[in-house]
Parts: sequence; structure tokens; C-alpha cells
Amino acid sequence: MKGYRRLVVLIVILIIGAGVSAWVNVPPWLTRRRAADHYRQGQEFARKGVMDSALAEWRIATRLDPDYPEPYHRVGEFLLNQAQRPDLAGEVFARLAVIDPDGPHVYCNYAKALALQNEMAEARQYAQLAVKTEPNCGLAHNMLGVVLTTDQQVSAGLKELERACALSPQNNDFALILAQAYLDTSNFTGAQRTLEGVLQRSPDNARAHYMLGWAIIRKSRAPDAVEKALGHFREAAHLEPDDAEAYSEWGKLLLQTGRTAEAVQVLSKAWELNPRIVQVAHNLAAAYRQAGQEPKAQAMEKQEQILLERITRLRVLEKKAKADPHDLDIVLKLAEAEMQDGNLTDAMRYVQGVLRVRPADRAALELLAQIYAVGGKPDMAEAVRVHLRTLPGSPIK
Repeated sequence: MKGYRRLVVLIVILIIGAGVSAWVNVPPWLTRRRAADHYRQGQEFARKGVMDSALAEWRIATRLDPDYPEPYHRVGEFLLNQAQRPDLAGEVFARLAVIDPDGPHVYCNYAKALALQNEMAEARQYAQLAVKTEPNCGLAHNMLGVVLTTDQQVSAGLKELERACALSPQNNDFALILAQAYLDTSNFTGAQRTLEGVLQRSPDNARAHYMLGWAIIRKSRAPDAVEKALGHFREAAHLEPDDAEAYSEWGKLLLQTGRTAEAVQVLSKAWELNPRIVQVAHNLAAAYRQAGQEPKAQAMEKQEQILLERITRLRVLEKKAKADPHDLDIVLKLAEAEMQDGNLTDAMRYVQGVLRVRPADRAALELLAQIYAVGGKPDMAEAVRVHLRTLPGSPIK
């Protein structure tokens, strides 16, 4: 009887072993078919807006078939354009550069991910490669233009940004970037022309209204220009009522044109929205003084001084970080200071730089969760906190 049982056990082991062997040696065509099924399920979830499930299906597809490019494209695009994780997106596009070097938008997306992480040398390299491999891709020219202008190669950068807009004339993001480059080079006519084109396509684009007001008033101080600029600032604030910048420029122009009562009202709103803008504190103090409200003017001047001292501390941290970019603790302090000043994009960039080197850094992850929370992305903040709880040494909750 014991011999019989041992024989049965041996047969079962052999059967299981044969099954495992057959499963492990799945033919490539069947592996790709299974991966494609999960990819299509992910696409269906994405169409329904259920991105968690879509990402799960795409990741299963990449694990089943690591050389199957389509799910990598979808994951990378989501991480780059929706999740605001260029660090993770960069890893995905680096993989695509190996398995799908001739695929669509691999190099331009990789360049974008690198640029958002301030890896400008590599971003330039891949942006140039993107333009070479996809000469008719607007994103490729846009990214090369951004990299070149950031590197102070303004003339060459402007040509690339203009080429991007010519290739993608309906892309408002490209147009806004070009308009900003025109503003930075005092080409107010070019900026005005570009921004008016955006508003013809999208009359409710708040950023275009804000930038157009800025361009008009710097081009001319004629009465009709002042009224046009005020109208665009007013419209920008109406479309984006939480945007302190629009109220700030609107209020400053009101102050400069002697409309003190309106200036106090608008600048007070800007301060309410963001009490970290030095220009708002300065102009509001002046508006209070013109309105004869000296105690309020002096109180606002004190707030301005506090902000200036804070900026000085921030600049000291920036110098230390540049002097020793490998001192990640300094980089984290800089990220926290940027977050406190409301510069969430810069704060995110610094935190992601730390996480590239120390992906399980608890302080960096906690700060990342705070940035998401402050930026109005509670789901992303909670996802980071869930990840934190999975790290070794975390209390079980």
C-alpha cells in the first residue's frame, strides 16, 4: 500500500512537472495573444475612464510579453501626461527605445520626460533624435524648441517652436509655449498674434487671455490698449477664479491707471488666493496707501518683508543644491520650500529627482503625497500613502 501511494505521488509530481514545463515553454505567438487580450481589456477600461483597471491590464500585458510595445506606450503616456510622474514615464520610454525604436513618439515623449526632470543634456539628445526620426512630429519640434530655449539657444529654439505650431496648428499647448517664448524675447507682436489665434480656436482659454493682456499692455500704454488688457485679465480671472496671477496683473494695472478702489478689491482677492506672491503684497500695500488706509499698508509691507526673507532662504538652498547636487537632503529641503511657496511643479521635480536615486525614501514619498494633496489630487496622494504603508518597517494599519 505504501509503495502504491509513493507511486501515485510520483505520478502526480511528474504530471505537475510536465504541466509546468508546458506552461513555461509557451510559444511566442500564444504569449503575444494573451498579452494582446489584456492590452485590449486595458483599452476598454480606458475608454470608460477606469484608469486603475486599465493600468493593471496594461502592466499584466507587459509582464506576459516584455517585448510587446503597445501597452508600454499607453502606460508611458498616462504616467507622463496624466499622473505627472515623468520619472516613471522615463523608464517606460527608455524601454520602448530598446524594443520599439521606430515606434511613434518614443523619443519625443522620452525627451519630454527627461526635460521635466531637468535632465536637459539627455533631453536635448533625444529631442534631436525625435526630430530626425519623425521630422513631421509637432511634439518632437516642440520639445527640441523648449530644450534649446532653456539652454539659451533662443534663435534656434524659436524656429523649432514655430515649426511645431506649423505642423500642429490646432495644438493650443504648443501655441502657448511659443507665445511665452515671444514674450520672453519682447516680441509682443508675435505673442499677440499667436494668442489671438488660440482664442479664435478656444475663446475660453484662461491662460491665453492672461498672456494676451500681458502682451498688449507691454506693447502699448495707449488708453485703448489699457482697456483691452484689463478686459483680458478680467476674463482670465472669470474663467479661472482661483488663479491669483490673473488677479495680480489685473489689480496692478488698475493701480497703475489710478483706479485705486478697484485695485484694492482685486489685489485683495489675489492675496486671499495666494498670500505668497511678493508682487501682490507690494502692490496691495501701495493700493492701501493710495486709498488712505495706512495701517493696512504697513501691515502688508511687513508681509512683503517676510516673503522676501523667505525667498532669500530659498535661494541659499538652491545654491547649496547646485554646489552639491548629490546632497539629497538639501534637495528635499528645497522641494519643501518650493511647495510652501506654491511652486508645486518645481517641488515635484526636486522630489522626483530624489526618488530616482532613493525610490524608498520615506521623507521624499511623504512630501510627494503632500504635493499631490496641495495640488488638488487626493487620489494620487492616497496612492502614495498606500505605497508608504507597504515599505519595510511601516506600522501595520
